[in-house]
Amino acid sequence: MDVPAKVEEQLRSRMKARALRRCDDAVRRYVECTKHRTLSVIWACRNPLNDMNACLHQHTTEQELQKLKTWWVEQGRPGFLHLDADTRIEKE
Repeated sequence: MDVPAKVEEQLRSRMKARALRRCDDAVRRYVECTKHRTLSVIWACRNPLNDMNACLHQHTTEQELQKLKTWWVEQGRPGFLHLDADTRIEKE
């Protein structure tokens, strides 16, 4: 589905924000692991990092972007994407 480049950029940003919200626990575990570490973060936090990346990857696929594009078209191609619309998308 073709959408204007500017809209696609906004939809990608929305998708990334949604992924961060959906992966909040994994992100927190990684951040907590990295606190007070320097070089040891590389091996000490490998599993939390892999978990976080796996979760983020799961929610930032082309399929997820297509869902957002479809939603945008179904909304009548609004010129400005309202932030409160995220709640409606989250339920899908």
